[in-house]
Amino acid sequence: MEGEFRNFERLRYRLSVDMENITSNNKKTEERQKNQISNTIFATIFSALINNVAFADLSMVSSATSATTSNVSGTLNQIENILIQALAFCFVFILAYLLYDHISPFVPKLIGELKVKSTDKSDANMKKIKKDFDNIACDCILVAQEYRQSYEATILSQFHSETYKQTMLQFYYFEVLHYIAKASQKIKILMNNKDQCIRTENVADGVDLFRVKNTYELIKDTEKEFLNKNIDLICKDNEQEKDIRYQLLQVNNISREIEESLNKYE
Repeated sequence: MEGEFRNFERLRYRLSVDMENITSNNKKTEERQKNQISNTIFATIFSALINNVAFADLSMVSSATSATTSNVSGTLNQIENILIQALAFCFVFILAYLLYDHISPFVPKLIGELKVKSTDKSDANMKKIKKDFDNIACDCILVAQEYRQSYEATILSQFHSETYKQTMLQFYYFEVLHYIAKASQKIKILMNNKDQCIRTENVADGVDLFRVKNTYELIKDTEKEFLNKNIDLICKDNEQEKDIRYQLLQVNNISREIEESLNKYE
């Protein structure tokens, strides 16, 4: 059974990587096109601004020259002013362009972060949350249970050295922690959107509440009877103890949030 899950995870990982690469390439192409368009617009605006001012000054010089052809000194002063303004505009253009080129890439990221922070209640996102419960959370729990059983079998094993056993125990523990954390996060998101995602009289295509409760009971059991009980053994002489305990604390906190949400249905 463990081998089947391992093969499934490899296939899922490869598909995920391939899709991410395709998406990344598309995004890079789109970003280059956006930069080219925005740069062209920026340069055009500045060019128009410079031309307007320059032509305005040239018309003034032309008028001044035709009116007082003898005033060579005044004409030279006008030309000097035009050259100074042109140089000033070139300097402002270069400075503004450099600032624009440096700041503009951060604007889409900032907008994206603001969108992430805001709650997306669209039908497409609600459908994705429900699919994530079916296709990610439930699968993660099954995989975690397989690794948990492998952990317990390794403890009873007499065919390996203590060093090897400790390494394998850590591996199985970390995998259980990883998959339980991922499953918990997906269930938390589901419960945060329970009004649109949990099956009720008004939400016919939602996730059944008894399924959510059942998966949470498995998470709770794994958390209390496995992760919390074995944390000291796993962290023994481990340089990453702080990070491991922090990750477990996050799982505990998410678990409590899920339990509080479920209790509101009682």
